[in-house]
Amino acid sequence: MKKTLSRDYIITETYHMAEQDSIQNLSLRGVARHLGVQPQTLYHYFPSLDDLKIAVADHGRQLVEHELYTKLVPVSGKDALKVFATTLFSFAQKHSSFQEMLTTEHHGFRKPINIDNAPTGAIVNILRDILTPMIPDEQARDRMMRFFLSTLFGYAKLSFNGFFPSEINAEEDLSQLIDVVTQAMPENHD
Repeated sequence: MKKTLSRDYIITETYHMAEQDSIQNLSLRGVARHLGVQPQTLYHYFPSLDDLKIAVADHGRQLVEHELYTKLVPVSGKDALKVFATTLFSFAQKHSSFQEMLTTEHHGFRKPINIDNAPTGAIVNILRDILTPMIPDEQARDRMMRFFLSTLFGYAKLSFNGFFPSEINAEEDLSQLIDVVTQAMPENHD
């Protein structure tokens, strides 16, 4: 029995394809071949390949956001920052193209991510929600968000590309790095 084609089915299958290779290596012909349909059939669901890639990136983002919300419920403060970092890192380890998907902007692939216009529930907003009680000043909080995300994704990129010795425990090292980062946080004087 052939699976009925739907937007959700195409996104899910394409996400699995991106996991095997890369979101940037996706092509409408390749997706169509995988689904057993003609490439023009996909245009009924997605006006362009970029629209499909954005939908696939959103799907990956939703998966990790669900995991984040689940794990963050019982913690707050600096503990929440550690859970946030280790959850994203662990998810990216298990989902090879996630880092690439995470940095895929929602309105094009060559624009920088605009923290202020991120969708509700987006990863940056989860981080903002964690930091707001600790850093009430908006400018200081946004600076810390950039610093924290740069540290996290830089560490992840180096780790995944084999920069660190294989015998180290990457998650434990990341946890210690987050301790160092949180020491740089401005004090809350409320």
